[in-house]
Amino acid sequence: MKFAKMNLNELQDLRKELQAKYDEFKAMNLALDMTRGKPSPAQLDLNNSMYTNLEKDGFKDALGQDVRNYGIPMGIEEARQLFAEILGTKKDNIYIGNSSSLNHMFDTMSRAMIFGEHDSVAPWSSKITKKWLCVVPGYDRHFKITETMGFQLINVPITADGPNMDLVEELVKAPDVLGMWCICCSPSL
Repeated sequence: MKFAKMNLNELQDLRKELQAKYDEFKAMNLALDMTRGKPSPAQLDLNNSMYTNLEKDGFKDALGQDVRNYGIPMGIEEARQLFAEILGTKKDNIYIGNSSSLNHMFDTMSRAMIFGEHDSVAPWSSKITKKWLCVVPGYDRHFKITETMGFQLINVPITADGPNMDLVEELVKAPDVLGMWCICCSPSL
């Protein structure tokens, strides 16, 4: 569609049509979770037998969220309530993080940006040009860490055998390539 070539009546008709489609989707009351890489309930159920003292639905918090997985941004409801009572505040003032790989990755990058790494002469934040290799497909949240810290991301395709290591070996020769996100992904993703 070329909006610039449409007259006012055509634009108004199109707006009505699009609004009707939007209202139709909105009426479905969908709750979409766009988190990439998050295991499905069926995948999480694979380890249920490890927890013989818990019932099938014993993995849900007070809001019905599956606590075996990540994706509860503020933290487990009951834990937030407990700490709110201990600290004498409202649970809405409590955020409980976790020690997910994403947190570890962020902490590692933050430390390198502030202090550098063992072989750095200066903190990474002082570098004008910073590049980071990212195996694709990969995880947008990992990529966002390095983007936020000013890195140029360089895609490395995944093959049937893993990351294209010939390309990696060539790219890491550049002094401004400081690292690589390498997350286990299936080439079929």
